[in-house]
Amino acid sequence: MDIMSIPHVKAEPLKSSNFSDIGQSEEIESIIDKLLDDFYVGPQGMMFAAMGISATLLKPIILPFIHGLFSILDNSDKYIICCRK
Repeated sequence: MDIMSIPHVKAEPLKSSNFSDIGQSEEIESIIDKLLDDFYVGPQGMMFAAMGISATLLKPIILPFIHGLFSILDNSDKYIICCRK
């Protein structure tokens, strides 16, 4: 799936000088919540739901990964990032 094809997200520059701050922002958490909601509507999400794995169980697994990713970007020389709503 092309990341730009998600309808509720638009590309715009992030308004922060520190990527670690961005990775831990409420905006990122709301994007993750929306993507998890969309995931659970599809067949893969329904399979997770049938196994008893809810979005509330997945979110604590996903957030540290996202925080780590933004931390890596913070220490990177070159990066491209877009914020999508």
